[in-house]
Amino acid sequence: MDKLHLADEPDSDERQACIRVAKPKCFAQWGEAYPSIPKVAIVCTLMSSAWSAIALSACALFAVYNKLVNMGYNTADARWPTSVTISELNKARIDTFINLLDTNSPEVGDRLAEEIFTGEGVMSGLAGPVKGTALRRSRESAWAVVSKRRHRVISVYAHDKNGLDLVLHAEAMNGLVNGAEVGGQFLTKLQFAPSPHADGAHQLSFYEVYADFGSLQKQTAEALQKK
Repeated sequence: MDKLHLADEPDSDERQACIRVAKPKCFAQWGEAYPSIPKVAIVCTLMSSAWSAIALSACALFAVYNKLVNMGYNTADARWPTSVTISELNKARIDTFINLLDTNSPEVGDRLAEEIFTGEGVMSGLAGPVKGTALRRSRESAWAVVSKRRHRVISVYAHDKNGLDLVLHAEAMNGLVNGAEVGGQFLTKLQFAPSPHADGAHQLSFYEVYADFGSLQKQTAEALQKK
């Protein structure tokens, strides 16, 4: 009979059988999700192709869920409101959005326009407000003098009872192409659209940065001249 059970021995025959059938990546995902239980291994003995398909499908679903609800470095230490509930999916949306700002990739603009913002969503920063087609091109010059970028959310404040109108206190550090670093703290206003997206999370309808851009530009120009 097909079996699915837990074993404490990491090198057991059952574990090796599961690895051969369900692939190591599946176990890596569970191990990352439960780092406080290092001795527990997921062990499967799958006797039919049907059970194999079920096991692999479960791993794939878990990977999607894990991506949605687990935050990365951008929001890992953020202080969230305690009087208002912000859904885990919306927290993950914020984390993904901020992480995209730190990512130097041609696909970032399209992801901002399709995944993060609504069709009429507006993102406003140093370059002014952009949306739609302009949003897709909004990151083209973001890496002209920057080689690495790291945003970190410090605190989140809610302006409504549904947790859809937020203010973020954050900081950003930019590593310049000559090795120098500049950055500082800033505030952003972030609003989610009233209705959830198809994936269960809300998309952004508005995002605006409040920072001393003049000071940042001056810091950047001086830093580029020094090295």
